[in-house]
Parts: sequence; structure tokens; C-alpha cells
Amino acid sequence: MTMDTPVYYPFLNWQDGMKVNSQHFTDLENALISINQQLFRSTVGHCRYGLLYEPGKAPGLKMTITPVAGNAYCILLNDCYAVTPGGAYIRIPIQVREESLRPLLEYTIELPAKGNQQYLFLQVHSYQRLPAGHTNTDVLPFKTYYTVEEMQLTLTPQLHDEAGISTWWQLPLARLIHQQGYWIPDPTYIPPCMNLGAHTQLLEMAISTHAQLGYIHTYCKLIIQKVYARQQSQELATALLYIAEHLSAMLLHQTCWHGGVLPYIHPYDWYCYLYKIAACWCTALEQRAGHMKEELMLYLSEWGDFSPGEMDQIFAAALIAVYKHQDMMAALQPLYVFVDLLHRVTHAISQLDFIGKRPDTNIFVKEEKAVNPVYQKQTKKSRWSFSE
Repeated sequence: MTMDTPVYYPFLNWQDGMKVNSQHFTDLENALISINQQLFRSTVGHCRYGLLYEPGKAPGLKMTITPVAGNAYCILLNDCYAVTPGGAYIRIPIQVREESLRPLLEYTIELPAKGNQQYLFLQVHSYQRLPAGHTNTDVLPFKTYYTVEEMQLTLTPQLHDEAGISTWWQLPLARLIHQQGYWIPDPTYIPPCMNLGAHTQLLEMAISTHAQLGYIHTYCKLIIQKVYARQQSQELATALLYIAEHLSAMLLHQTCWHGGVLPYIHPYDWYCYLYKIAACWCTALEQRAGHMKEELMLYLSEWGDFSPGEMDQIFAAALIAVYKHQDMMAALQPLYVFVDLLHRVTHAISQLDFIGKRPDTNIFVKEEKAVNPVYQKQTKKSRWSFSE
């Protein structure tokens, strides 16, 4: 019997005092496991799996890899709380009434002598159980009260197809890279997560980006207020007004998550949110700039300390970012770079007294206010004097 085969078994007849044996219990447990996993696969999407967030507990996957001899490496999985695409539940360590059933998962594996990268997968065999827990010495042979699912670690040079059934019972944990003759975990790789709070690095980047989005919304309001207050009608000012209004409305409509909710948000929902912001900005830029797009890009790059070509690359990378749950940062990183650019540009422009190009010059300058000494003198008095 394989994990991909649906299992059905009727419930046992307890009322009539029917004698049952251990195989009856095993078949019933397998059937219940199969039912739960079939329901899980039919009710959730292909992105709804990975590390889980546990409130009150420090997030993160705790794992160490040390060389043993030759190409052999010892991998210790000390902490893992997750679910596979097929619905197999993973919890390491396992505690029952202060009794440790599986304190850690230790595995020795052979790694190739050369190579660029290897992906480490945790595979769950729910129908294969291992004795665990306290041993009952009152019976011979000695037996344990509990069992745990069999798990093993496997290596592949590349990630599996997310739509294939081969990944239902496997979860990628790490990407190993070869450096200075040793295999080490890639610090830039984040395994699939069900929530942003399931991984420390993922949550920290989300909190930082969420704060930047709040500042961007404030800067957009300042730009809008300055354009209207000073009645600026230059093309650059009206174009920036159009873009800032659309972006401000987008942020106001979408930013409904306060900091306490961030750990519970799914990474795909977070990706969609950031992608909508990037699409809103780029679409408004294309719609309003028109023939003056190059001039507007030059203006933005001037105040954001970017080259126009660099800004175009960042915009394009954000719009073509495709979400892959097994490697989330490949899609999130371009969007984080885009938000950082947007933060710097809107901050710089919101500090300008005069937004746009002055009609009497060919450079971008801040507005110079004419000083009226009579007005200054009058405002310092308690009452106005019309004799001066």
C-alpha cells in the first residue's frame, strides 16, 4: 500500500463484544489517515502547505548539518512544525504527557563530492509506524505504548514539480550549497511556509516592508497636498499627482493588516498584495506619463538616486515575478526591492517644496519663496498696521 492509494475501512463493531485484533486497529487508523489527507488535498490549494506558525513559540526551522567522514554528513532536525502538500502532519519534537516520543530526527546521508546545490526534502510515510515512547517492561517482549510515523531525508539536485503527486508527502527543508569543499545550508533560501510568522527571516522582511508601505502612503498624501495647495499645473506635477492618487487609494484599500496580523498571513496572499502595488504604480505611470515617460523617469531617478535603466529593470523584475511556493523568495525579493525603491522615491519627492519642472528653467529645483520684509514685520506684531 502506497501513500497515494486511497484507503477505506469500516468502523469496528464494539457493541456486540466482537473480538478485534491489532490488524483491525491498524487498518482503521490507516483509513482515518487516508480520509483526512484526501479531504486536505481537496479543500486547499497547491500553495497551502509548509512550515506552520505556532503563537507563543519562536518561529523557525532548527537544523544542523555536520560532516562525518568523506562525503557523509549527519543531519539533525531539532525542531519542525509543518504539513506536507498531501496533508501529512509533521511535528518534531513530539511530546505526550511530558514524555518525548521523538526528540529529534537524526539522519546520515551521502552528499556528492562536487555540485552547485542540493535540495533537502523531508519525506513522511504515514502508513509506516515506528515504536516510540516509554517501554512497558511488564510484558515480554518489551513494548512501547505509542508509535510515530516513519520519516526520512532525501536529496535532489532540483525542486520537484509542485503539481505532481511526488511532492504530496515531501517537504523541502533547505537548499545546500557547496563552499570550500563542504556542504552548508544556503542562508538565502526559505522553505515553504503556511504563514509569514512560520519563519523568522520571512517575518522580519514582511514587517520591514509593511512599515515602508505605511510611509509610502504618507508620502503620497504629502505629494497630493502640495500639488493641490500650490496649484501646480506643470505636466510633471500633474503626472505625479495622478500616480500618487492611484497609489494612495490602492494602499488605503489594501492595507488592512496591522502588525499583529502579519504572522498569520499566507505568503501567497502577501505576494499578491505586493504585486498589486507594483502593477498599480507601473500602470498609472504608463497611463499618465505617455509621451513624457522618459522625462518622468529621469525626474524620479534624479531624486531617488537611481539610474533610469536601473529603475526600468526593477519595475520589470517586479512585474514578471512568478510565485513558486517551494522557493518563495525568488518572487518576493524583486517585490521587496521595488517597495524599497518606491519608498526612497516618494520620500525624496515629498520633501520638495516645488514638485515638477519650473517653466523658466530646464532643471529640477526646489521652490524658492520670495521674502516680503513688510509681511514679515507685520506678522510679528500683535495687530496689523496699515500705515507702513
